[in-house]
Amino acid sequence: MNKFVILYLTLILLYVCAFSYDANGNQTLSPNNLTITYNSINQPQQVKSGSTVKHKFAYLVDGRKLHSISDPANDGGLAYIGSSVFKINKGKYDGLESTSFSAGRIVCNNGTYSVQYHITDHLGSVRVVLNQSMTVIEQNDYYPFGLRHPNTSLKTTANRYRYNGKEEIAADATSDCFFICY
Repeated sequence: MNKFVILYLTLILLYVCAFSYDANGNQTLSPNNLTITYNSINQPQQVKSGSTVKHKFAYLVDGRKLHSISDPANDGGLAYIGSSVFKINKGKYDGLESTSFSAGRIVCNNGTYSVQYHITDHLGSVRVVLNQSMTVIEQNDYYPFGLRHPNTSLKTTANRYRYNGKEEIAADATSDCFFICY
């Protein structure tokens, strides 16, 4: 057999084996050694890198997200109350982060409120984000499976709502990169 074919098949096998799934089809292990656990209704509950907790999630009984802790060491993250999102710092509410409305979000940056309008495609994916003066502040293109296309010419913001209008949670992009859309 050709040595390049053997190398190719070995690489594919290593890549495929780096992922693990539970009986419900949820990804439980990624190639960068992230372990994801789920609650009884298949929602992500915790993401760990080795023994270090990177992200924790909590939900209400009806499945709505209650909070997302992205800094477990300082008990910091986001709390969700209706369509409003609040910052959590050291386990306490630390002010409004944003609130959603039918055409986008109202975002609070250091006490200053700004309106962001979301232009979506037929799937509900946010393709363009406009500010109050209708200037493009973010533009998104997606691969067919939902990952944002890494086109460096496209503008980006801190907007977390992208593919299918779902919230995207990302870890530190420099080391352990993961995306959970829900």
